[in-house]
Amino acid sequence: MRWNRSLSLPAAALLAVLLVPLAASQKDNRAEVLFESARKKAFLEGNLQAALEQYKKIVADYGSNRSIAAKALVEIGRCYEKLGLAEAQKAYEQVLRDYADQPEQVKLARERLAALRGASRAVGTELAVRKVWAEPLTDTQGAPSPDGRYFSFVDWTTGDLAIRDLETGKNRRLTNKGAWQQSKDFALFSRWSPDGKQLAYDWYLTDPPSAPPADHNELRIIKLEDAQPRILYREKDVWVVTCDWSPDGKEILAFCDRGVGQERQLVAIAVADGSVRVIKRLGRPTAAWSYHFSPDGRYILCSYAPGEESAQIDLFLLSADGKRETQVEHPAMDTAMGWSRDGKWALFLSDRTGSLDLWALPVAEGKPRGEPRLVKPSLGRVDPLGVTRDGSFFYGYSPRVLDVYVARLDPKTGAVLTPPAKVVQQFEGANDWPSYSPDGKQLAYVSARRSVTLLRPRFNVLCVRSVDTGKEKEFSTGFERLAGTRWSPDGRALFVAGWDAQGAVGVERVDAGRGTAPPVVEQINYPPANLRAHEVSGDGKVLFYVRLDQPGGCRVIAHDLAGGKERDLYREPGGGCVNIALSPDGGRLALLNLPRQTDGDRIIKVMPSGGGEPKEIFRFPQFGMNWIPLVWTAGGQHLLFPRQKEPSAVSLTWCLWRVPAAGGEAQNLGLEMSGIGSLTAHPDGQRIALASAGPEARSGEVWVMENFLPDAKAGQR
Repeated sequence: MRWNRSLSLPAAALLAVLLVPLAASQKDNRAEVLFESARKKAFLEGNLQAALEQYKKIVADYGSNRSIAAKALVEIGRCYEKLGLAEAQKAYEQVLRDYADQPEQVKLARERLAALRGASRAVGTELAVRKVWAEPLTDTQGAPSPDGRYFSFVDWTTGDLAIRDLETGKNRRLTNKGAWQQSKDFALFSRWSPDGKQLAYDWYLTDPPSAPPADHNELRIIKLEDAQPRILYREKDVWVVTCDWSPDGKEILAFCDRGVGQERQLVAIAVADGSVRVIKRLGRPTAAWSYHFSPDGRYILCSYAPGEESAQIDLFLLSADGKRETQVEHPAMDTAMGWSRDGKWALFLSDRTGSLDLWALPVAEGKPRGEPRLVKPSLGRVDPLGVTRDGSFFYGYSPRVLDVYVARLDPKTGAVLTPPAKVVQQFEGANDWPSYSPDGKQLAYVSARRSVTLLRPRFNVLCVRSVDTGKEKEFSTGFERLAGTRWSPDGRALFVAGWDAQGAVGVERVDAGRGTAPPVVEQINYPPANLRAHEVSGDGKVLFYVRLDQPGGCRVIAHDLAGGKERDLYREPGGGCVNIALSPDGGRLALLNLPRQTDGDRIIKVMPSGGGEPKEIFRFPQFGMNWIPLVWTAGGQHLLFPRQKEPSAVSLTWCLWRVPAAGGEAQNLGLEMSGIGSLTAHPDGQRIALASAGPEARSGEVWVMENFLPDAKAGQR
């Protein structure tokens, strides 16, 4: 058959209109044929893998045919079920999320989801653990709704409080503060009311004109139906953390921190009028947010150090009025995780076996009633998120790990000769602040050996590693938490910054052969000031450090190590902060401006170390309040620093850059990591060591555990 090229335009248009449904019909027919072929492979031949591939092809190639695509997804779920794979749930959830206009398939997907969950929770079935949310922006600072369907979280694209439908995967913001450019405020820890109709949460204030001083927050409540927040509690110079909602819905359990040297309190705040009832006066803020009401509201499960000088964390069962307290003593570090739904078991995380395991302690009338039972070994560093009405325990993994990596760069071109490789293989995920000795033979770093979760104290160990042999020595300091190390010019000592048990900050000189000496800088409380960075002069006589002053501004100070006299070298007004780096010859100080606001330009300047006017050499846009490390290359010709790959709130990947110390064009060196927390350059001009979460950007994960409780009778033996 030949087409007549002289066919009139109207006739051609009419023919095209007639051919479109014909082509669509043929495509639909091919999809139906492929669907029936897949069903045959699954049900007649039993070849589930081949059937899965064909079903997936239907969804990918014939997605416009929503009916057949939804049917294929349901069959994908059934195939995965038969294979015993957890992906079945994802397939059914995709039907609910993307094909709500296909009622028959939505009904089937809901039935299969209910069957899966019901089967995993049935009496006598084995413990089940499944991941319910893991995306680039997954946040683990919220909680599951009482029915387990929703999860509250911080939407870090704006900082708003939001909820996620765990069945459909759809998110909804409850607050609407606007973009980061409009407001720097953001939400934090949120907890559901017992009826699931309201959320209590922290609202972090970043110094708006009408608010309390900077770096303070409010406890707010918001109803899901009208999304109008109500300020329940706000007090000047007090940082409040939302912990739990009482089972009767009348009070919010919260932790109040009034600053270093001030009283810390566990309080109950009345939902009706915001009045405060003090439950317990606390010491140092160990396990500060790990407080949980029992299901009947009569007791509070918590964990903290039994005394100011104790390096141990124990469980405590506290009466809700604060009058009675039972300590569950054990040499291990035990962190409260919550209660079973019937209140008969107290859940806690412990390192008593050498790994981080979940345990259940039988309790009655606020006291232990038997030995704890191991629930889940090797659970790892997790945050407790809540227990739902059906007894499911939600918990979160957060990418809080840091490890020491070493890479090699070409000194001339900056090209990456050897990509970053992890060099410290013990206590992985807890290593930070690397620093090469002046001769390059040793690498010092800080290992947070007991940093189990954000709820636990970080008892740090100073480590010195031989670059050639890998052998290590460990040193103690007078600090509980360390935050930066710098070598003396002769390589015989390390100047270590840190915080003591009372929260005071300072610098100690650690002698590699004989231990520690008294602090070289007076312990500085916050407020009114804090030490943020330090360097040691080339002759070893001067300690340069950054002091943050309140209500705003910071200073770079030269401290005479012999006489203790101090003088200001540089002032940064406006509430910002500065990081410093001393050149290899000791003659220049580089400054990296870190303003208070979460976005805007960061500025690198260079000045004489003896004092003088700084010269700006480079500025770059940056989002977030990240601490940005800065280090000189061995020859003093360049400065190395990391910056976000994308200057936005949601960028997790950081790139290493260098800029000429004399000024000029900055260069992206092509080294990308998931955050770069600290940097040090080897004197050979090639090697650099850095602390990072790893080569791939990682966000949080929300998990749920079901059927985890031990047999009740066994717990009473």
